Amino acid sequence: MKKYLFKISLCLFVLCSGNVGRVYAQYKVPQKPKFVPALIDSTATLSGEEFWTLKSKLERYQRQTSTEILVAIIPSLRGEEIKFLAAQW
Repeated sequence: MKKYLFKISLCLFVLCSGNVGRVYAQYKVPQKPKFVPALIDSTATLSGEEFWTLKSKLERYQRQTSTEILVAIIPSLRGEEIKFLAAQW
């Protein structure tokens, strides 16, 4: 009887906990463009020279290693955790 109750409660737990782990983003990630630049500075934090220097380094690294790195400077995370937001980009 105990095994039967345990199995039922385990099944109920699994069925009911399906929505608990879902994450609803507060930051709306823009649609993916056809071309994704290596550097996005939406806050104008970098000077023109800093922007082009960093962009050139990232593109050169991509050509040499075939590893793409995206650097995105955004004004706010809007309450989102960086690890979840970064995975969406």
